[in-house]
Amino acid sequence: MSNDILQKVRVVLHGTTAQTLDSMSYLIGEAEAEAARLMIAQDADTLLLHSIDTPEDQYPEIEARIARAGLDHARLAGAIPRLHDLLAEMRKAELDARQDERYEAVKKQCKAIEKTVDRFYDEFALALTAALHEARQLQIEVDVFNNPAPPHVLANPQDRLVKSYKPIKPPIPDAVLMGLRLVDKDGTKLYAPVDVPKAAMRATANAPTLKGENFAPQKEALRQAQEQRPHAQAILRGLEHEAEARGISIEQAATIEGMDAAEVERYRQQAAGKQVDAAMAALRQAMAAELEKSTS
Repeated sequence: MSNDILQKVRVVLHGTTAQTLDSMSYLIGEAEAEAARLMIAQDADTLLLHSIDTPEDQYPEIEARIARAGLDHARLAGAIPRLHDLLAEMRKAELDARQDERYEAVKKQCKAIEKTVDRFYDEFALALTAALHEARQLQIEVDVFNNPAPPHVLANPQDRLVKSYKPIKPPIPDAVLMGLRLVDKDGTKLYAPVDVPKAAMRATANAPTLKGENFAPQKEALRQAQEQRPHAQAILRGLEHEAEARGISIEQAATIEGMDAAEVERYRQQAAGKQVDAAMAALRQAMAAELEKSTS
């Protein structure tokens, strides 16, 4: 009588039928159970063969069963490790497939996010940066109307309100202005939290002036610096794209566009906000000087 389990194992090891992890695990369980059963049957037949009560005419049949069980057990004992190896390979292949799928999904998500970020920087980042800086400077003017100086506090006569106004809603919440830090994709700082407390800015704005001083030159320099910054950032972004497309440096791309190293460095300074910071510092210094002269 042929052993059905042994036949199944032989077919699987010869690779003539497709298997799943579940079917392979089930077959290994069947093979191990059959190997154990054959050992028990062989031991039982051996005891039966050694028994004095067993008729001699049954010896050939019992000996044949013992021999058959021994051979089948030996074949299963040699096949079961191969089944385990095959199962391990199938598990590895399935894990590889899942990880390949996961890898592709992660790459796809990264590309989608990168596309969104690129679109934000290309379309909105420069405009948002300019708006953030403008809002930070505009806060001085907003404070004149939202927080008028009390009568006992020195203030610019032009900032003394002659009537009441409804509060002006700031264009950007203070929490954003104070907490947001925005950098370009190359790490260049576009916007950082306000360095000077609002109260200090208001005190400077409320400083009295002499001879109708309105700091027009300093304010004009600040306005020009703020307007030039997005322009410089756009030029640098164009140079970066050109350099990346050609596989050359930004300086080489600038040379192709007719710019020298000094001009590129000037654009970098403007894009980083150095001129804006310098103009703001000059305006504050002028206001502080007027305040010191008026109070001395």
